[in-house]
Amino acid sequence: MIKFPDRIPAALIGIAASLIGIGTAIVLVQPHYQGAIADFNQAIKLNPEDADAYYNRGLARFDLEDYQGAIADFTQAIQLNPDYVGA
Repeated sequence: MIKFPDRIPAALIGIAASLIGIGTAIVLVQPHYQGAIADFNQAIKLNPEDADAYYNRGLARFDLEDYQGAIADFTQAIQLNPDYVGA
């Protein structure tokens, strides 16, 4: 298991945000959900507190009919941000 510091450096948060953007673009431009999920996985490794990464990975999993995985990701997004409207 990867251990992250209590404070995540801004550079890693920026990289995680970029990966989320790439993953989202992959899903929107071409339904290549496995590639998008791989990008969201990387984003989550870099910033495990990012509710957007879990939510977007949940959308990709839902489209792949991995409903249990999607529910787990949506649940995690809500746990990280109880006001998360999308999940």
